[in-house]
Amino acid sequence: MSTIPERVAIALSEEIGVPVESITVTRSGAWWDAECDGICVAARRRGAIVEVITEYGPNVFRFPDSTQVEVLRASIAEARRLARSCDCQIAARRAPERNPQARPHRGAGPDLEGEVMSVEATTERPSLLELDRLRCEVEVAQKVLTEVEGRRRAAAVAAVRAGNGKTPTAAAAGVTRQTLDKWLGDWTRKR
Repeated sequence: MSTIPERVAIALSEEIGVPVESITVTRSGAWWDAECDGICVAARRRGAIVEVITEYGPNVFRFPDSTQVEVLRASIAEARRLARSCDCQIAARRAPERNPQARPHRGAGPDLEGEVMSVEATTERPSLLELDRLRCEVEVAQKVLTEVEGRRRAAAVAAVRAGNGKTPTAAAAGVTRQTLDKWLGDWTRKR
């Protein structure tokens, strides 16, 4: 059985791709702290805090209930994905500020030529083109979400079938143990 500092160093090393020896883990009261490549992990018995520093906005935090390597690694990966996503969205929103001459996308109606439409800027009667554009955006987002959910489900099932425990796998996937059992076909409703 490994110690908490070893598990923190291993999880950071595997997720970031740096040698374990290059990660320094220090003690601060009951917490073991490590930082590498903009990722901070503070761990103690039965829990951890993972913080990923973002470029534009507030930092991203994850709070895994376990200090097992696979749970820590999954939390670090999820926090990194969320941080990248936040940075991309904020950068995209700031793009019109940097280039005020930029034209809106091709589906925009004449009322959107000047600036990006916000909830506060809408009139009592929004344009039908804008409503249609928003519907299309929602459909695309739902399609992407469904695809990602399918990959998450397949990865969780594969992890359990490869020998990982159900509880840490469910925690890493962000679902309940019952949901994981449903995905595996091990659970049915009692009648």
